Amino acid sequence: MRRLRRFNLLSCLGLALLGSLLGGLWNPVTNWLGSDDVWPTPLSFVSPAMAQTVQVMTQVGWLEVQTLRGDVTIQASAPRAARVGDRLTKTGDTLTTGPSSATLLEIDNRIGTIQVAENSRLQVRKLGTLRNGGWVTTLDLVRGQARLRVDKRILPKNSIFEVHSPAGVAGVRGTEFGVMVNSQNRMVVGTEG
Repeated sequence: MRRLRRFNLLSCLGLALLGSLLGGLWNPVTNWLGSDDVWPTPLSFVSPAMAQTVQVMTQVGWLEVQTLRGDVTIQASAPRAARVGDRLTKTGDTLTTGPSSATLLEIDNRIGTIQVAENSRLQVRKLGTLRNGGWVTTLDLVRGQARLRVDKRILPKNSIFEVHSPAGVAGVRGTEFGVMVNSQNRMVVGTEG
C-alpha cells in the first residue's frame, strides 16, 4: 500500500513537472477553468496546455428574453436596455430588473423558463454541455426573486441545474421552484413537483 501511495505522489509530481514544461507557468485546471464541482479534482495538478486535450464541458447554451415589462437591462459586453430575443450566453452575462419590472427567460433547448421579478439581478455562472451528454445551467441570483420551471423529462440524466445566492444553492429536483434573496442576503426556496 505504501508503494502505491508513493507511486501516486511521484506520478502527480511528474505530471506537474511535465505540465510546467509544456504549458509554461503551471496553473491548476481549477483556476484556469473556474473552481466548481463540474471540474474533476484529480486533474487539478494538470497545466492548461495538457487540459485542453481533456475537455470536460463545452461552452454552449443560452437564456433568451421572451417578454419584458418596465426597466430591464442586460450586461454582456456593456450594459444596455434588454430587448425580446436578447440572449445571455456566457459566464458573467447579467440581467437586472428595476422597480415594477419583470422578464421571462427561456432556457436553452426549451427545457424551461425563468420568471425574474422586480428589483432582481440574475447572472450566468456556467452554461454548457458535459462530455457525458448532461447539460450544465448554473446561475447566480445576486438579489431579488426568480421562479424556474424545468421540464425534467427533456433534461438529460446527468444534468446540473443550480441557482446560487449569497446564502446557498438551490438545485432542480422537481419541476418548478422559486428562489428569493432578501435584503439580509438570506435565501428562501419554494418548490412544486
